Amino acid sequence: MRSPVTPVRPEVIEALEEAARLFDAQRFFEAHELLEGVWRSDSERGDRGFWKGLTQMAVGWCHMQRGNAPGAVSVLSRAVANLEPYPSPHRGVDTAALVASARAAIGRVRAGGIGSPPPWPVFPLVRGARRRE
Repeated sequence: MRSPVTPVRPEVIEALEEAARLFDAQRFFEAHELLEGVWRSDSERGDRGFWKGLTQMAVGWCHMQRGNAPGAVSVLSRAVANLEPYPSPHRGVDTAALVASARAAIGRVRAGGIGSPPPWPVFPLVRGARRRE
């Protein structure tokens, strides 16, 4: 059983909001860099799987952007596995929407490769939500 969710530090909220902005601008590599910093920080260990899943989501879309179909499927699949246990929303992120976008992309790639660029997802940050859940 998970321990109670602790409030997220303000700098983590800022990092998440900036990562969402970068993700929406299709700057997936830069979004991953910000999210990885949170994932690897000692103070956010209670939600490591969540932060790891968000980081992998950005990396998976980066692989998709670069035309690396096997890498995209592999990393997006791991992101789904890491995010599925979390409720939606969690920490102000619509995890169900992220998982759905990844599953749809994985299905498209498995059905016919990357081909033309897929519809790029928008980071489903629940605007105005308190990230203290």
